[in-house]
Parts: sequence; structure tokens; C-alpha cells
Amino acid sequence: MLTVDNSAPALADARENFRLNGLDPDRHGFLCVDVFQWEPDAKEGVDLVVCDPPSLSHGKDSDRNASTVYRDLATRTGRLLEPGGILATASCTARLSFERWEQSVRDGLRRAGRWSWLWRAGEPPDHPVSIEHAEGRYLKFGAAVRRSNA
Repeated sequence: MLTVDNSAPALADARENFRLNGLDPDRHGFLCVDVFQWEPDAKEGVDLVVCDPPSLSHGKDSDRNASTVYRDLATRTGRLLEPGGILATASCTARLSFERWEQSVRDGLRRAGRWSWLWRAGEPPDHPVSIEHAEGRYLKFGAAVRRSNA
């Protein structure tokens, strides 16, 4: 297993999270690199990818770019997976609606094979959103499984 992140503090937190959950962090790999620069060297197929980038849009001018980045991330991470592999992907970009985010992910996955959704979700019940603040509905999650190409 390998965790790839471009933030050394995030990786340190991940290592500590492993330890706190009774998992030996030394039996897991942690690599500090931009995922767009990373090339996996796995000889075996990948069966699970968790893609959870930081918010990708902070203003109107970056909304279109955020959609493009989510699409490209879905393509890149989706191509890593073998048939039967699962992509768990998320977003905390408030400026992008759930529908636009999901469309970006779908567009990216189409370029990476055949896929089926397993689950899609927004905010959990313990994350209330004021009815006066629609932007508070910013959490998005989807899990998709790569189907065989046959």
C-alpha cells in the first residue's frame, strides 16, 4: 500500500493516524510528490485508489479549471485500476455543485475504461447545512468500480 500526497504534514498526519488505529505505518509507503508528476511502479494491478484533493476552486475564474482537474484526476487515477478495482473519490470544492463535480468525474472515467457507480453521497447527517447557505453543501463522494473491457 502507498499513500501519495504533495504535503509532508498531511503524510505525517497519515502516519500518525495509522499508528493510532493500531496499524504499523512502517508496513505502508508514504510518498511526498504531486500526484500529476507521480508514475506508479507497481507490477501488480491496483485494486483501490482513494483520491481526495484539496478544494480546487476559490473564485469564479477557477471553476472551469476545477472541473477540468477533477476530470483529469478521474482519468489518471482510473487508469491505475484493474477491472474490479475501486476508485473512491471526493471533493470539498464548495463552488462546484455536486452535479458538475459528478459530471467531471464521469467524463474522466469514460476515458479510463468502463465503470459503474457503487455509491455517491454528499454531507452526512452530522454535517448540518444552513438553509440560507447553499455553499455549505460542499462535500462530495463517489465510489466507482472498473468493469472489464469485454
